[in-house]
Amino acid sequence: METSSRVGAPWTADEIWTLRSMAGRGYNAREIGKAIGRSKESVRAKAHIEALRLHGPGHEARPECAGNPIYEARMYMRMTRRELAKLLGVDSRTIGNWETGRRSPQEMVLYKALCEVLGVTLAELTGETVIDKGERDHGDDEETA
Repeated sequence: METSSRVGAPWTADEIWTLRSMAGRGYNAREIGKAIGRSKESVRAKAHIEALRLHGPGHEARPECAGNPIYEARMYMRMTRRELAKLLGVDSRTIGNWETGRRSPQEMVLYKALCEVLGVTLAELTGETVIDKGERDHGDDEETA
């Protein structure tokens, strides 16, 4: 938390570097604020000015997750690992293991449930096709030609 002597104090070059570095590694405003001695509100405001994306608790954006179809679909749906895990009846660490590639869902039932919850096709989930982040008909049947 910011001390009263730091309120409104200009950011130092070291603080800005730490903010950029930690934001790039997926830390949230609370974690960054604790590391540099600023409030999470101050960190969020500075991150906005610096055009940095901060992640909320549960939105772990670790580099090893980037490009993972499960991670990308979860982010698109704006879900936390905990929320997805609860819907699937698994532990949130299991979701993390899937996203980092340490493990894969072992049962087709889980793949089908993931597709349904995340609104993606099996091909998108397995990485055979790219997840379309454009307009999507969530839950609607596709038109046939």
